[in-house]
Parts: sequence; C-alpha cells; structure tokens
Amino acid sequence: MKSAILTFCLLLACVVSLGPIPYVQAAESVTFEDTISTMGNPIPSIIFWRNHEVYAEQGAVLTLTLNAQGSCQCRIGGGNLLVNHSLLGPFSLVSVPTISAVNFASDFVFTYLVTETGYLGLTVELYAGYGGPASPTETITMNYRLTISGVNTPSNTLEVAENLAGLQRVSTDTALPVVIYVPISDAADLFIDIWRLDENNLGYEVLTIPADELLALPDFPAENLLIASTADEFIRVYKLTTGEFQVNVGPLVDGKIHVLIFDGIPSTHTYGYTWEVPAPTP
Repeated sequence: MKSAILTFCLLLACVVSLGPIPYVQAAESVTFEDTISTMGNPIPSIIFWRNHEVYAEQGAVLTLTLNAQGSCQCRIGGGNLLVNHSLLGPFSLVSVPTISAVNFASDFVFTYLVTETGYLGLTVELYAGYGGPASPTETITMNYRLTISGVNTPSNTLEVAENLAGLQRVSTDTALPVVIYVPISDAADLFIDIWRLDENNLGYEVLTIPADELLALPDFPAENLLIASTADEFIRVYKLTTGEFQVNVGPLVDGKIHVLIFDGIPSTHTYGYTWEVPAPTP
C-alpha cells in the first residue's frame, strides 16, 4: 500500500499532500509533419529520427497520435516514439518479409502524463530490418503526421495518475474534506487509506487500516463493528453486517455527519446519507 501511495506522489508531485495540480492546456492541439527514410543491413541498426518540441504544463494528459504512411522493402520496419529521451512506445509498420516494396498506412495512439511544466522533447525514430541474402539493402520511407492534444478535465488527470499507482478513489464527493483510497485490484494487498483535507485543500494521511486487520474481520459481522477512528473521532470506519464498509465524517460545518458506504475492496458501488447531530442539551 505504501508503495502505491509513493508511486502516486511521484506521478503527480504528491497531488494530495501538496494540493491539486492545476490543469492548463496551452493549445488544443499541435501537429508536426515530416518524412524519414533509412536502410538496414544486416540488422536494424541504422535508425534515423526527427525531433520536435512542445510546451506542456504540469497535470496535462497528452494524447499523441502518429499517422504513418509510406513504403518498405524489408523484413521488418517500424520505429519508436520517445518523450525526453525515454521510450513512450514502439510502433510496427511492416512485419512480413517481402522482396518487393509494400505500402503501409497506420495510426498509433499514445498517452503521456506531464509531471513537470516545461518543454517536452519528442523523437520519432524509424528503422528497417534485414530481409535475407536475396535482399541485401533494406529501405523504408515514412511520411508522418504527429498530433499532440491535451485532455482538459482535471479529474481525468487525477484518475489517470491514481490508476497508474494502483489506487481507487472510493468517493469523488468534493464536499467531503477527506480522500479515501483502496487498491484498484483485488489481487493487490488490502488496505483502506484515508487522507484529510484542510481549508486550503491540502491533504495529510490520518488513518490507515492494513491488510492484516481487514483480513481478520468476519465477512458478515453479527453487529456493525467500529474498526478504526481518528483520535478526535472526526472519521470513523465500520464493517457492517451486510459486509459493506462505512466511513462517517464529521460533524462538518453544516452540523451533520456525512456517511459513505462502499461494498468492498475494490469498490463497485457506493452510496451515502447525512444525519444531523442533535444540539447539546442546555
């Protein structure tokens, strides 16, 4: 569980503990067009490339679409797309050996989460493989269009980062001053991890229920069990007789306890309600 939280922090520069990353999309889309030709013999060791640069801000989720068209006389032909010299993904253009030129036309889609504001270096690589003694020279020419577009929904940015870290946010109710995480897969170690948000939307971890405590609970308790709470009892976590988990938060400024119920780990269904705390008797 700790490694998942750490991964999430690295992906979004600790989005919970430092506050949400603002989303800014400088342009709706940017397109680069170019042509690359290369040859390979006896192995795909001759790689030609083109470099491009695009400005993006922290928190943007970029969609990179590569439209590639051209011809190849080779056993294999393809390339790679790199961001800041790190491989984003490969693409294959020709995979069937041929002694005559073949045409290709394909689209390849990649996504990239921007974790630091600045210019991104994009590299499109192209290579040709060896086709055997009857084809001593391998050639390939690719005309391409690389389009970069951004996703302009902040919640999508958070969801991508959380999913990459193996985390499921149990509730997206922004009225609650807490964030509740469980593992996104039932194959992962069980945990319930709760962070509290202050008035500036800055978060800090306040409650963790580890796997050993969760596994020790009965599937369907004879009565609702309080399994964890913060020292001030502002947050209380229960295992219900239905097998569900319940988190009570509050009272909030509205004078109510806000209740969130989820069906399991990971969660497939959530619902909730509120109830008003009786005024103290004078």
